[in-house]
Amino acid sequence: MFKNSKLYDNEIVVNIKRAVPLDVALPCYGYVIPVVVLVTVVTNTFIVIVMSNHSLRTPTNKILLSMAVIEMLTGLVSFPWLLYYYTLKGYEEDMNYGMPAFWCKTYPYLSENLPRVFHTAAIWLSVLLAVRRYCTVSTIKLRSPQKGLSTEIMISAVCFAAAMLEVPLVFSRWNVPVVRNNRRYCVQTLAKWVMDIGPNTFFTTAIWFHVVFVYAGPCVLLVIYSALLMNFIRSQAKRRFSSCVIRHQSRMHSTSKMLVIIICIFLVTEIPAVVISTMHVLHMTFRIIPVHRYRAMNIAMILRNVFIIASHPFNFLVYLNMSEQFRKVAYHWFFGRILSIVELGAPCCRSWKIYQQHLSTRLIDLRDMQMKQSMTVKEASLAEPAISDVDSD
Repeated sequence: MFKNSKLYDNEIVVNIKRAVPLDVALPCYGYVIPVVVLVTVVTNTFIVIVMSNHSLRTPTNKILLSMAVIEMLTGLVSFPWLLYYYTLKGYEEDMNYGMPAFWCKTYPYLSENLPRVFHTAAIWLSVLLAVRRYCTVSTIKLRSPQKGLSTEIMISAVCFAAAMLEVPLVFSRWNVPVVRNNRRYCVQTLAKWVMDIGPNTFFTTAIWFHVVFVYAGPCVLLVIYSALLMNFIRSQAKRRFSSCVIRHQSRMHSTSKMLVIIICIFLVTEIPAVVISTMHVLHMTFRIIPVHRYRAMNIAMILRNVFIIASHPFNFLVYLNMSEQFRKVAYHWFFGRILSIVELGAPCCRSWKIYQQHLSTRLIDLRDMQMKQSMTVKEASLAEPAISDVDSD
């Protein structure tokens, strides 16, 4: 075994057990997160299908759809590593024989880099959602026919920026499998330019940057714009309008309330993440936590990751409870698929008449709804802002 786990000044043997307490990581990473990721895949896939409906294609919904995809990918990219190392007890192979070469090379990307890219994109998409909604309801236009950025460009810019923020960390180090005395070792090598800067200086600066611009900064903006949005809703509720305008304003405010709830769910997990990340970087900078007590910080970081992943399926419940149009489109899609399956199986089903009598009314309603949606896309978008927006691209 390598003395002090080191080879050269820029190399160190990876020891996952030292950084991630197994007694806490095993139930959290091995059982809780895989189940939550699978649930998130189901709920967010359903959200993407429903939001892709032509009657829901508005700027706000494009951001919500992008958030659903990004949040799903945040959990999916780490799923193979967590499944192997914790659920299937790959940690036993690592401790007894060493980590296999494939996992040695790929686990930093699957467990750190890629999840951080998608999580950063999700955070800033939430900021974009809050800013755009406030600008919409307060009649400030983000885009005019003559100039401005479309929603697609802004979403793409957020995702590109999130990926670029991770590039320095991706190229700062890499893992190499090494065999010594019939045992595998995973050796992490730091890039020469990192050694020139100084590993402590580089990684401390990188973590400070992420704390400020990925966690704390977006959370502050979300709090500000959520407060502005709620204040605007309260002020508008005190005014008197005609019955038609009252109905439209009420639906617009229900949209804003729904988005505020989504943002608040996001903040419930992100604010603790800010505190934990800040404590982590303060320790790296000033060594404020004794070594024997840093285990508590590692446990807190594990729980932070669990809470972030566990919050993703809740958006689906918010859409179902607060958006009538989302429910209608979801209902139409779901029962439409059931009717299609039943119709395909009709020749082999002896009780087809029972199914036909039970579902015939549903079929008529669903077809009528589809015809109305195809004829009044724009009207439907304005008539139910509980999941729609008042502007369009």
